[in-house]
Amino acid sequence: MSASPSKHGKIRIFHAIILAFLPACFSLCANAQNPDVNIAAILKQLGLKEESVYTPLVVRKTLPYAKNHSVIIIPKIVKEYPDCDVCFDLDAYILIAEKGKIVSRFYEPNAGSSDAWQLQEIVIDTAPYILNGDTRAFGVRVHYQGSSRVNPASETVISLFVPRGGALKRVLGNYPIVSSHGEWDGVCEGEFFSSDGLISVGKEKTNDFANLIVKKKHTWRINQIAGDECGENEATMNTAKTLKFDGQEYR
Repeated sequence: MSASPSKHGKIRIFHAIILAFLPACFSLCANAQNPDVNIAAILKQLGLKEESVYTPLVVRKTLPYAKNHSVIIIPKIVKEYPDCDVCFDLDAYILIAEKGKIVSRFYEPNAGSSDAWQLQEIVIDTAPYILNGDTRAFGVRVHYQGSSRVNPASETVISLFVPRGGALKRVLGNYPIVSSHGEWDGVCEGEFFSSDGLISVGKEKTNDFANLIVKKKHTWRINQIAGDECGENEATMNTAKTLKFDGQEYR
């Protein structure tokens, strides 16, 4: 998934992605938390070495509607940058494993990066994205955070995937679902904007897949000094948008 979220840093985002931070002992820790997922065995199937993987962003989650299947995300390090703990480039593997064996996969080279616009967390979303009677998608949410104190900014994008035999097909890519940005003096005065969204499955279909309804609450806030206090004025607005499947992807 690729995106360019403004002055806060040029980034190409993970396409495809549960908060979990795994230590270096992949197999022991994975087995302790989920006996059906042996991360070391997964890496062996991919032909990857443990030291080539960015450990803090390895995530996995059992699918609640298919208990023998787990979604696993493996970020492979492409490049790290000296003197910057949060700067790196990654390839992305998004997998479904059945009892430790990979049965479906999605791979994207040069899929993500982190710099001043920091890739902070990846979450596997198993909400009921039922697109038709035979197809249920799962989501991957990727959260980025800006590093500026006086120009705070963040963004979460979501992608949806469906199994297609031995492959995973991305049907929604990098859709901004939560975002915020602002500019202030570091004490009180400034302007801030945030947008918080929710995706639901509609009743109508396009090209055999249900339309997706995106509802968002937008909030504007202005802070100003009022006497000896920091005063705040806020306004909100709700919006709704329909995404339709064009046969390949939701637009």
